[in-house]
Amino acid sequence: MTQIDLTGESVRFEYLAVPKLTKDVYLKCIAKNDSLYTLLEANMLVFMDNFFISKTRLRNTSPGSAMEIYLGTDSSVKLELPKVTPIGSKTNKLFSKKMQNQTCTRVTKITNNKDEEIDITVFDQIPIAADESIKVKILEPPEETVVITPSKLAKFVLKVPAQSTESLNFSYIVGWPEKSEIEYYTQKVKTAH
Repeated sequence: MTQIDLTGESVRFEYLAVPKLTKDVYLKCIAKNDSLYTLLEANMLVFMDNFFISKTRLRNTSPGSAMEIYLGTDSSVKLELPKVTPIGSKTNKLFSKKMQNQTCTRVTKITNNKDEEIDITVFDQIPIAADESIKVKILEPPEETVVITPSKLAKFVLKVPAQSTESLNFSYIVGWPEKSEIEYYTQKVKTAH
């Protein structure tokens, strides 16, 4: 049995949220294997301040390599789930004169009830059109501040000060051919357990 100390300079904590799937906020620890030995893949029990908090799985980690340890949910960080709100008329001509447009906005509120600032990464789905004549453009936050993952998720990284709430505004415009109609739908996402 091995005990891993998750304190010190080589340890960083990060929060993760996926508002489309859940209002839970997850805590992840990134640590360096400071030992002289490879840590072998195994089930792991996680304790903080002598309290059991979760089970997880440790992957093979060579000496000096980084490891990610998922610590479960943290109830001291709250997420208010967004609703998509279509706004504006369908006459905004962002894409071309022969296209109808509609702007949609989501506001996700993140409340940090901790006594220290946190870093949180929020993943949100970018609308995907089944028809290539339908265009989608991110308006807010500015596209250059959004990281798009290979699976077409928007990745936002925020700092939330202690005992405060931050809002993440996500808006996009959808354009489609002038004589066509579109229908919005949400596809259920399957998650592996």
